[in-house]
Amino acid sequence: MSQLDKSWQALLQPQRAGTFFDRKSKPDKRLGEPGFSPATAWWMAALCQAVYLDPAVTDANGHERARLLAEHGFSELHCIDNNGVKAMVVESDGYLVLVFRGTDSLDNWTSNVQFFAADWPGGGQAHKGFIDAFDDVAAELTELRQRWPERPWMITGHSLGAVLAVMSCPLIRPTGAYGFGCPNIGNEPFVQSLSGFDIFQLINGRDLVTTLPPSIGYLRYHRPGTVYYLDGVSCHVNPENKTFRPGSVDLDLLIDRAVNVSEWKDPVKDLYDHSIVNYMVAIEALL
Repeated sequence: MSQLDKSWQALLQPQRAGTFFDRKSKPDKRLGEPGFSPATAWWMAALCQAVYLDPAVTDANGHERARLLAEHGFSELHCIDNNGVKAMVVESDGYLVLVFRGTDSLDNWTSNVQFFAADWPGGGQAHKGFIDAFDDVAAELTELRQRWPERPWMITGHSLGAVLAVMSCPLIRPTGAYGFGCPNIGNEPFVQSLSGFDIFQLINGRDLVTTLPPSIGYLRYHRPGTVYYLDGVSCHVNPENKTFRPGSVDLDLLIDRAVNVSEWKDPVKDLYDHSIVNYMVAIEALL
């Protein structure tokens, strides 16, 4: 099994962290499998790492996105790049997969920290920054769905990409949506508006991002879908809060790092658990 990557690079530059689709014995790729599948989750997470690669650039390690995808049975059909929101549409085994990229720019972080609520067209209210980011690509998503009206779709994304994957469900109407490290998005009516879709939300260990944004006043933020909590050994479905502490900062570690300042060369677990690379490691424990 792969080893955890506790570096800042894995967290902030996942396109430079390790080898893509790296596993000695890859799980079978059955994208149309109904319900939650650890094997499908692994492939979705691998795509979420691959989408961080710039499609027009070969990186320092010689990775070129289209070639990398082709080597693993995917064809890239479309690239989205609008006001900082990035995604790709890939095809494999008759399925189309819409893959959203996570936060990688100042504009994206601005979306992440706008805690104010706005009305969601399907009902309820959601984080305004997330709605603004989704609005930037909604028309393009509608056109894509119309381009391939009879094809089955799946959606996935990491971090902010997971938010956009969830919000895209009414437009794309996927057979399943996989979110990795998804922040809280909206209130209970918003969550209910998406209850008709199979949304699988994976939370890895102490991933701090999955506790944000916090509930403020009357607005209680939640995320749609079924939660699959990964503890590095097994998977817990919709666990009670007492089962895990995803956003509880490790005080012993913080004290140790206050004494040993040089240890801050790496992020604390509450942050590095958010890396898509480490989501893949946690999923491998289930395979």
